[in-house]
Amino acid sequence: MNRYILLTTYLATSVSGLFMMKLGGALSFGLQDGGVSFNASFRSLLGILLYGCSFLQYIMLLPRFDLSFLIPVSSGVLYLLVVLFSHFVLREDISALQLTGVCLVLAGVIIMNMKAKS
Repeated sequence: MNRYILLTTYLATSVSGLFMMKLGGALSFGLQDGGVSFNASFRSLLGILLYGCSFLQYIMLLPRFDLSFLIPVSSGVLYLLVVLFSHFVLREDISALQLTGVCLVLAGVIIMNMKAKS
């Protein structure tokens, strides 16, 4: 599989998993009648599954990219996607300070990955 396609699917499953868990609400664990009880919505379970898949994809990405590229790029793009989805899907407010922070993170990722001309 092309490593950039894998990176894209990692980002998509990671963001989707996070948002499904957020939309699914709280999980509950406990001891009840001498056994263990677990209560979760369908969205929460789907979120856990998607986020677990993103973890497996991340493991597959590790040997395909330099770590000094993978960590900043995936983290920076993930921050951007989470902020955008939070605003447009969850209707969360984004302050000017948060937007500035996201832009600075992305600028840092770009600068870190610029190649010097010889």
